[in-house]
Amino acid sequence: MRYYFLVYSVFFLTIGLAHVVRAQNLANSIYSYRGVGELIDRGTSEQEQQGNIHAAYFSPYSPNYHNPASLSYLTLTNYNIGVTGQFEEQKQNGAYLKQYNAFAGNASLAFPLMRYGGACLGFRPYSNAGLETRAAGLNVQGQTADYRYIGTGGISRFFGGIAFTPLTFLKDSNWHTFSIGYYASFLFGQVRRTESLLFSGTDTSGFYNSASIENNDYRGALHQIGWQQSFRLTTSVFVCAGATYQFGQNIQKNTQGYYITNNSVTQQLIIADTLTGVTSAPVSWSAGLGLGITQRWRFWTDYARRETGSEPYATASQRFAAGMMFWPGPDGRGSIWQRSQYRLGASRTQNEMQINGTPVSSLTLSGGIGLGFRKLRPPMLNLGFEYRRRNGQGLVSQDIFMLHLGISINEKWFIRRRID
Repeated sequence: MRYYFLVYSVFFLTIGLAHVVRAQNLANSIYSYRGVGELIDRGTSEQEQQGNIHAAYFSPYSPNYHNPASLSYLTLTNYNIGVTGQFEEQKQNGAYLKQYNAFAGNASLAFPLMRYGGACLGFRPYSNAGLETRAAGLNVQGQTADYRYIGTGGISRFFGGIAFTPLTFLKDSNWHTFSIGYYASFLFGQVRRTESLLFSGTDTSGFYNSASIENNDYRGALHQIGWQQSFRLTTSVFVCAGATYQFGQNIQKNTQGYYITNNSVTQQLIIADTLTGVTSAPVSWSAGLGLGITQRWRFWTDYARRETGSEPYATASQRFAAGMMFWPGPDGRGSIWQRSQYRLGASRTQNEMQINGTPVSSLTLSGGIGLGFRKLRPPMLNLGFEYRRRNGQGLVSQDIFMLHLGISINEKWFIRRRID
């Protein structure tokens, strides 16, 4: 009982800590300049290492954050947490920026519901608005001025999901599992943007320094449904298919704006205003296929699309992804290298962002290993890497290298025991 209490306490503390770390955003992406920032749709460390597969992916030992129907496949209770370290380089016309940062990626608790399905509760980020730019030495009517923009914050999501198999008798047939599921997410967070223009000439009495500060508070909900079906071709080979659909929703937005001016003669003047409105979370959907050969090999591929939201500069985004996993010793015996899983993935994305009518695309390569420290248990420690190249013709190019660390703990909770 004390062990359960400890694990539950660590779980909820992890969620709180993850949100705090996420709110203190250190990311710095030019593509997070507008709206709620850059949308983030990350999965578990296991998913990230396989190209962040969405629709058809499932595992008996960890959840799929993108398709709630996958929860029906859980056979053990899983506690999953992930953190990411990131190195980023941005280049344009010979100028470049390098930076390092780290942030919490996800935390969840997922468990099976007898033979009938599964459930999940957790945290993951929804958007990131981190950006800092500066233009020094501008000539404004003969005076020298510095322009600076700072964006911080982002939106987080708490989510809960449930899945069930309405046709349980299929579990013992070649059709294996027909599953449907539902995810509900509560979005909350703050985005703060500051723009300033400061004069530094010899006589600035006729020029006003100015700063515009905008604090945006967001609250809203998202609803997503999913479906998965697997079919056994032989006793050792199966194929599966999956699809998801996320409904478009309005997100409540409360904005407090401040405009501050001063020069060497006048005092500060502060003008404050408060506005209430909505922004929209776009409709998104995905579809994919999978192939399993014994318990050793898994191959996945899918297509995901996100429609335009309320931002006028955006267009629909598209994503193609593929991934694979090899597990030499699924029986949990042998050496640590035989008990470990080896993963590879890749994806190509046409982003929703357009700058001056120019589309932005990205290519991502990923891989990693799930180390099986404990015999007769699934891998517990997941170590992965991810390289992403994002650019557009004549635009700022980003080279991002990320290291993922994930911990996945599996136990036999919420399962009716034959003998007490």
